[in-house]
Amino acid sequence: FTPGSAGTRKIWTFSTWVKRSSLGRQGLLGVGGSDTVFMYIQFDTSDRLDIHEEGGPTISKVSTRTFKDVSQWYHIHVIRNDTTVTAFVNGVEVTVWTTDTDPASTDGAVNNNVIHIIGANSHAAVSQYFDGYMAQTVLVVESAVAVSSFGEVDSTTNRWIPKDVSGLTFGGNGFFLDYADKNDLGDDESGNGND
Repeated sequence: FTPGSAGTRKIWTFSTWVKRSSLGRQGLLGVGGSDTVFMYIQFDTSDRLDIHEEGGPTISKVSTRTFKDVSQWYHIHVIRNDTTVTAFVNGVEVTVWTTDTDPASTDGAVNNNVIHIIGANSHAAVSQYFDGYMAQTVLVVESAVAVSSFGEVDSTTNRWIPKDVSGLTFGGNGFFLDYADKNDLGDDESGNGND
């Protein structure tokens, strides 16, 4: 999806549920093709969560924790709120990083009128495809939305489970993919029509 025009590019929320089928470097969100400002969220070659942006605000956050369990779902939730980037996995904030660089108060790639790709990286060329299952993928632009709006602890199983997000305000270039139509996986259910 490429927005027709840019919006506020310092505040956004990305959320998705993923179940990996294999390990290694795999993109979850890539923004900006061969553009000078680009951003991605991925699992790196060591299966760590890797949030990276260059060309505008520099973001470089690589978790110490690895995500190698191909039998479970992970909820990946990332918020950029101007000069702070916060990430959560299954509702728990990631606080220990091998690399931990937050951005300056500078416009980034997300919510710019450049390509936004789900399930791959997009800098230079679309690559590093995600191998597995994705569910309830959301991009909210111009708002930092708490992880508690997307999931909750099940009182019976004590597991982190998804909430209904259809009532959220997604922002003009935001989207919500529920993947309900196998013939139209990129159908945006936010009401924005950002397929």
